[in-house]
Amino acid sequence: MNDILIGKSDEDVYPQARHGMTAGATAEAKADSAKQQNAAGGSWSKTLRDWMFGTRRRQGTLESLAKSTARNMGGQLGRSILRGVLGPISRK
Repeated sequence: MNDILIGKSDEDVYPQARHGMTAGATAEAKADSAKQQNAAGGSWSKTLRDWMFGTRRRQGTLESLAKSTARNMGGQLGRSILRGVLGPISRK
């Protein structure tokens, strides 16, 4: 049934009607997806895993720690090399 004033059909306003889904069917679908999420690892373990190892968009704690450690070690190594090379020159 088209609404003359708005210009949209019931299918545009209620996309569930197009697929023959009722409110009960959508609630069942949501419950099924929640069961699948819990069976797949639950929200706590996924949150912990995302925090430790990161996601596609964010760095995880371990990755951040590794990068920080590598930068720190690289800086110390570079500094010691410069001291070794420039030390004898400045002592003359």
